[in-house]
Amino acid sequence: MLAKIINIYKKTLNIIGLFEKWFGIFLLSSLVIIMNAQVFFRYVLGNAIVWAEEYLIYAFIVAIFVGASYGYKKKRHTTITTLVERLPSNFKYFYFIFKYSIIILACIALLIGGSISFQMESRQTTISLPIVLPRYLFYSVPILYCATSIIFTSIYEIILLIIMPIKKFDKQIQEEGVTLN
Repeated sequence: MLAKIINIYKKTLNIIGLFEKWFGIFLLSSLVIIMNAQVFFRYVLGNAIVWAEEYLIYAFIVAIFVGASYGYKKKRHTTITTLVERLPSNFKYFYFIFKYSIIILACIALLIGGSISFQMESRQTTISLPIVLPRYLFYSVPILYCATSIIFTSIYEIILLIIMPIKKFDKQIQEEGVTLN
């Protein structure tokens, strides 16, 4: 039963990761296309796109947070593992639990700060976009989303560590290195 729940949890994280990947690709592609269009319109036609700069800023901010969440799911963030590699395997096991717990606490702090910002930004709207949108969609919501996604990913990693015997963890560390997959 527990294995089935964990499998569903993993599939859900994979689906969310797939959404993040394609949404990030869309955002980065739109950044390149609109930025090139803006350069063409401004310098060739002499008439800039009014809303391009604001869109580029907002899309870049959203892409950063979606990318951070996706990178965390795929374990693609830069890490320094010199200290961890020198620890005995039992300490590595507890180090990873501690690491994921600290990440969860940091993300909870982001959720608290983001929700305060969300309330302040709910009264502000975009300035030059062709449609009026609340500004929290581009500032607070990406932070809240990223923190929540990372929390759920960290909880999954902690669950895996808790149900994994230390001997199996030690064997996995020896085969794959420090990062868990």
